Amino acid sequence: MHSIEPEHIRAERLATAAARRAELDPRGLKVLRCASATIVELPRAGVIARVERAASERCAERLVRSALHFERCGAPVVRLVRPELQPIRSPDGFVTLWTKLEPTAETLSDVALGELLGRLHACAKDPPDDLPRLTPHATLSDWLDTPDAGISEAEVATVRARMSATISRDELAALDDPLGRVLLHGDVHGDNVILTVDGPRLIDLELAGVGPASWDLVPMGLAVRRYGMAEERFAALVRGYGADPRGWSGFRELVDLYELQVVSWSIMTSGRSTEMAEEAQRRVDTYLGRAEHRWMLL
Repeated sequence: MHSIEPEHIRAERLATAAARRAELDPRGLKVLRCASATIVELPRAGVIARVERAASERCAERLVRSALHFERCGAPVVRLVRPELQPIRSPDGFVTLWTKLEPTAETLSDVALGELLGRLHACAKDPPDDLPRLTPHATLSDWLDTPDAGISEAEVATVRARMSATISRDELAALDDPLGRVLLHGDVHGDNVILTVDGPRLIDLELAGVGPASWDLVPMGLAVRRYGMAEERFAALVRGYGADPRGWSGFRELVDLYELQVVSWSIMTSGRSTEMAEEAQRRVDTYLGRAEHRWMLL
């Protein structure tokens, strides 16, 4: 009987092979985080490796194509290392290599986050047709297809059934967002921004895609709804951004869809630790109307 290779061992192996292919020094590598992908630091090379599962070719391709467009238009995002090799493929998964950003001790304000999104969207407006599209339905469906052991199959099926109550793929594609359509980051929150000496930079582009610009403001809308964030903070975000989507009827529909995506991610990662299993259960119970819990960021 073949033993199952632990995720962190697989990630270390693939990151080492990718580093050698890119002629980078893999010595001293360490796993930083295991979630939908595994993040590995190559400290001697000043590089972060992102290791995707073998079934995540679409995600790896999205990452690379979006990152290259963001770089061409000068957007404030992390840069690929050796982009001509990306993504680095193997039968066991896909690796992308990124410049390691050195954070400062400063804190990003909500106004500054809004300004950052304004700069991103100004760079990424009028995107070419060959870029990936925003696909939250496919993403959450993939995540619900690969649940960890922390949530029961019956609960997963109940959450999946709620997809019919959210905006559909076709309706999302047809939305007339007053903020326009841009190449989005796709999952904007504080953990996906690093403050550097050259200013803030967005990282983790795996959910990037062309779609309604308001989608990048939706995470803070959900934070007000579920994480106990004060409305004043959202007001500061849109003040920095320069426009407020809350008066648009489609904004609530986007928040509803993003909420389902966040619940689906939590289900997929619920078996990684006791803490993640407990948070996944809190989110599922709240989402299905069985309790009123304040959610926590993990």
